[in-house]
Amino acid sequence: MIIIGDVHGRFDLLTKLLDKLPHTDNLCFTGDLIDRGYQSREVIEFVMDNNHLCVIGNHEYMLKTKDYKTWVMNGGNSTLDSFNEKIPDDVLDWIDGLPLYIQKDGFLISHSYAFDGIETPYHDIMWGREFSIKPTNMDNLINVFGHTPFKEPFLVHKKHWCIDTGAYRTNILTGFDTETNKFYFTSKE
Repeated sequence: MIIIGDVHGRFDLLTKLLDKLPHTDNLCFTGDLIDRGYQSREVIEFVMDNNHLCVIGNHEYMLKTKDYKTWVMNGGNSTLDSFNEKIPDDVLDWIDGLPLYIQKDGFLISHSYAFDGIETPYHDIMWGREFSIKPTNMDNLINVFGHTPFKEPFLVHKKHWCIDTGAYRTNILTGFDTETNKFYFTSKE
């Protein structure tokens, strides 16, 4: 499985990353597919049409809960533009069905740092940025998440990888191959 960090509407970067990956049949996304970049529709359609795995990010959550004022202040207007001001019901239904986390093959994929494994409180696993909290309930799991951009993948407490490299502003999107533990990046151009 290859886990891809926060795309934020940058389908152009996603296609560049896909060209570098050894396979694209088993992808999983850390949420925040939408907003900020101007190709949110293309990103959503790609993930939906190919039945790729994805957890809900805080940007999808703001759209889902109809917190439009906060959503637009955080880049939602670019998503609305990409959908010509009307997000289709099937897309909204798909977003509504996104899980909070995915546990697969020894990995726990979440949008933010799952310090307490699947017992991490909803707000923290969606919005949290407090990395000083010591992890518990991880057993043999490795947590891969996004939400907080770093220049490069950031290892937290030896079992948690943040792979959000701020694609929307750095032009670097990151993928992590769980079979080889190798990182893939789009190049900065």
